[in-house]
Amino acid sequence: MAKRIIKTINRTGKKITKNSLVLRAKKQTEATKKRIAEINEDVKAAKKIDAEEIAVEEIVSKDGQVSVSTPTKKAEVEIKKKYKVSIDIKNMFDAGCHLGHRSSKTNPKAREYIFDTRKGVEIFDLPQSLKLLEEACTYIHNLADQKYQMVFVGTKRQAKEAVRRIALDVNMPYVTGRWLGGLITNWDQVKLNIKKYNKLSEGMAKGEYAGLSKREQSEIRKEINRLEKMVGGLSKLQNLPIAIFVVGVGHEKTAVAEAKLRGIKTIGICDSDCDPNLVDYPIVCNDDNVKSINLILEEVGRSIKNG
Repeated sequence: MAKRIIKTINRTGKKITKNSLVLRAKKQTEATKKRIAEINEDVKAAKKIDAEEIAVEEIVSKDGQVSVSTPTKKAEVEIKKKYKVSIDIKNMFDAGCHLGHRSSKTNPKAREYIFDTRKGVEIFDLPQSLKLLEEACTYIHNLADQKYQMVFVGTKRQAKEAVRRIALDVNMPYVTGRWLGGLITNWDQVKLNIKKYNKLSEGMAKGEYAGLSKREQSEIRKEINRLEKMVGGLSKLQNLPIAIFVVGVGHEKTAVAEAKLRGIKTIGICDSDCDPNLVDYPIVCNDDNVKSINLILEEVGRSIKNG
């Protein structure tokens, strides 16, 4: 293998030649690199087995030839029960759900949900917002009842803590860090990272790396921390979710777009500067106020628990 040479000039003006491969080797010991490589190979092998175990259908044509194809039927949530929300218009008003953005930022498609404009600020029609919340919670309630998974997405500063708390409380996957481009559309690669994170975390918890040097253990911890920021909240997600819930449709445009490309249902909190038609189940209310976000998420959490 050809080695890349790096030439640098020190303060005296002399050229110093260094091998870049040697520089990289110093950062990570051979034993640690070998162990991480083994884990990568195990994950890839597991992915290959999963692919081979996919059920196939045999189709016999008129001329007697047999062709094999994978089933294309996609899982869907059946609405069997109606969910009755436990909050009312007064609760929403007290939490500030009725306050939108300034009228200059209003999305034309959100105007049908606006009751009035006061001092240049849009005021939502809370009876409509409550009805939309009930429709969204009904879908989520049936989703949980039928044992499907939904991913909570909230990368806004105001939403991170609430999203993480509710998702852990109802045992659902979540994303509160940066949304990784391709998390849904490039799911196969993301799934490898999730398996790698789980394997390293379990190994560290069980003390499998106790025999390694402190430096090697430190390198593995760094790798775990890196993967935790990427996919830590998705550690229990084995397959693509059937739906995603986003806090701030305008802020999570990439997540919504990827979900729509893969036919995944979208539920989201939409403010007056967003297009409610971007998601399947919009909840039109304030998505910047911490109280408003908490109120909506807690109701969503109750709908999952009851399901």
